Amino acid sequence: MCCLVALFAAGAIVTGIATGHDPRAIGIEVLGAIASPQLAYVAASLTVYLILSSRLLPTVQAAISQELGAAFEIPRGLPPDMAALVRKLQPV
Repeated sequence: MCCLVALFAAGAIVTGIATGHDPRAIGIEVLGAIASPQLAYVAASLTVYLILSSRLLPTVQAAISQELGAAFEIPRGLPPDMAALVRKLQPV
């Protein structure tokens, strides 16, 4: 990660100098080049943690199930075998 950040920062410096930008603008670009990969890493790590967390996934699944159950009811004209299968899909 350090090599990637250094490469981004060097690229921002070279590009800023080559295009004749103000040194303050180059400094801001370098800070952005350093912070962006780190923020992306934190965001990706947090997302993976929350998705794989055993606390969040069942909560999300239950909320989706409740919303779908409220939006769609079991049709009354189904044969008894199919109605039983659909009831198995409903949350307990």
